[in-house]
Amino acid sequence: MVHAMFTANQTNKPTEKERKVRDEYERKLSEMQKEMKRLQSAKKEHARLLRNQTQHENQVKALKNDLAEMKLAK
Repeated sequence: MVHAMFTANQTNKPTEKERKVRDEYERKLSEMQKEMKRLQSAKKEHARLLRNQTQHENQVKALKNDLAEMKLAK
């Protein structure tokens, strides 16, 4: 009986309440997808900044070593 009601309901146009629920679901889903893209972009940017920071730290370390060697070579 439930299956028959479900099948009969599918052939009819969705009710106003069903349409509102679906529209709200689709709106929220769209917002979440946009937020996911924004977060993925932020994650990628964060990884890039960390790589740059590591490179700069290594460069500073190398320059400090060079300076120490120059002081010893005097």
